[in-house]
Amino acid sequence: MAASTDRGVAGEGFTVETAEGLLPPGTRFELHEGNILVMTPAAQWHSDVQMRVVQMLRERGLVAGMEVGVEIAPEETRVLDVGVFKGQRDLHKAYFSADQIALAVEVVSPSTAQNDFRDKPILYAKLGIPAFWRITENEDDEGNITDYIVELFVLDEKGRYALERTASLDDLEAEDGEPS
Repeated sequence: MAASTDRGVAGEGFTVETAEGLLPPGTRFELHEGNILVMTPAAQWHSDVQMRVVQMLRERGLVAGMEVGVEIAPEETRVLDVGVFKGQRDLHKAYFSADQIALAVEVVSPSTAQNDFRDKPILYAKLGIPAFWRITENEDDEGNITDYIVELFVLDEKGRYALERTASLDDLEAEDGEPS
């Protein structure tokens, strides 16, 4: 769930700097055409998956974080559920340029499914982020979550994501080396 606010003073949109100055510290938000979209806290299962992915990636020597902000334009941002950086990052920043991101990870929730399946992969590919993972729940016949399925995409020569493989999160965690 998210709530949005109208544009800033005199019809100009908000930027990361103006939004951070307006909102309480630590507020999760995205900018959509200069409008602030305040993000609600994630459900616990969602956060657990994010933590598992970050831990797995860090154990492999990658620089990974949860809730990584990507500044697309002065008035346009998105927040990755998990992001892997191409190098070291400034720990005092919340928003980074897309060219600093090696992997974007989205954990699909019912409220974000349309964005996670359609909009975000198209956007991240246009931004040139080399890899994208989409994680969905795997349920048994009674609707109980048994594991999570990870679709691993890589940017192809046409600038679109191509599915490289699908694996369970448990299997990825058990692998040695960088998951590809």
